[in-house]
Amino acid sequence: MENLEFLRKLQELGVSFCVSIPSPEGGETHIATPEELVKFPDDPIALYASHYGVSKSQYLSWANEEFSVRCPAKTRKGKRCKAIVKGGYNVEPLRWVELTGEYCVIHGEGLE
Repeated sequence: MENLEFLRKLQELGVSFCVSIPSPEGGETHIATPEELVKFPDDPIALYASHYGVSKSQYLSWANEEFSVRCPAKTRKGKRCKAIVKGGYNVEPLRWVELTGEYCVIHGEGLE
């Protein structure tokens, strides 16, 4: 019996496959399908991104920014501001995508 067939049989018998997905609160539980579970070891990021409804690159950017939306403006010294934008602290990935490109309170004034 191949792995996928075995997992499908277990699912039919009532077995659930829980995967912990990183989130701002520490983790969310995703009930994986047998098909997702077979692919998971080779590409866990694909499952994480799919869980949240974003692309892999969006998921990775969100995680790298510590789940918060950071201001893209340049400081006087020419470095990225990195202040968190209003409403952008510890947000879910879809909200992060919506707010990406917004400016912090300091750099947002007069730009509209």
